[in-house]
Amino acid sequence: TLFYPHPFPFSPETGAVTFGIKPGANLQNVEIIMKSGGVLPQQIRGKVVFKNGQPLADKTAKVKIHQLDMDGTDGFIHTSMITTDSNGNFELLVKDYGIFTLSLEYLGHKSISDLFIVRDRQIYEGLVLHLDADPSERTDAASNNNEQFIFGNEVSFSSLMNFPNVWVVNPENGHSYKAIRCDGTRKDAEAIAKAEGAYLVSITSEDEQVWLDVVYEGMWYWIGLKHDTDVNQWVWDSGEPFTYLNWKMDEIPKPGVHRGIQRAMKDHVIMTTKGQWEKVYSEDAPGGRTMKAVIEKDASNTKTPKPVE
Repeated sequence: TLFYPHPFPFSPETGAVTFGIKPGANLQNVEIIMKSGGVLPQQIRGKVVFKNGQPLADKTAKVKIHQLDMDGTDGFIHTSMITTDSNGNFELLVKDYGIFTLSLEYLGHKSISDLFIVRDRQIYEGLVLHLDADPSERTDAASNNNEQFIFGNEVSFSSLMNFPNVWVVNPENGHSYKAIRCDGTRKDAEAIAKAEGAYLVSITSEDEQVWLDVVYEGMWYWIGLKHDTDVNQWVWDSGEPFTYLNWKMDEIPKPGVHRGIQRAMKDHVIMTTKGQWEKVYSEDAPGGRTMKAVIEKDASNTKTPKPVE
């Protein structure tokens, strides 16, 4: 029997697989085996330890999963169960990729992780949840010895949205980047960047553009490129040289045609969901495409968040 795979999944949202059957084939007692190649979608592998380093061994606990979209501007919270082995190790599947933090409470002992990034269909390893007490420091909840796991007051979602580690470091240049929301105007995006000690992102190489495409995939946002009418040149807010170009095909300047005729008054630039540059007015763009921005800090003005490769 011959199977002809369809070039695209029938349902990308659910990951369903489609296939065809050779006309006239008579199939009976068919068994379909799906293999993932050893990598499960969005898996987190970690460990739970007490304050003294002793593992939380062979226990089942409930965790709260705080998840932000990859641009750090929206998300949700849900709960799940983990079971540790004799070394305190656990594995946890999550439904989607993005920016995460986990919070756990075991018999009154609590742990909240730093933010970390789980990428599409990849495994995040090395997470360690440190409980805030030693095993001997038992609470009243432990006296019944009934292995109940009760959540107390948790970090609110709104506080996670402003968590300092939302800054993401590009290991190639050491610069930090962060996605923000604005009122749709470039002026507001600039003001927020300045308040953060940053500037709207400058993109000076193809490597930097590719890195941004991965971290802020499928997102419209302001970038720090603008047309300086005094010198009739495109310049970066950061003052870095304008040497790398990544215009949309219909935005590429036409030789011999005055720039003002091509795109009158469009003196600022946004990133498209395809990772290309599009000229827009300074106030806004249709469809809410300018409600976000990516801001950047250089290495000398960074609070050393963990690099993301």
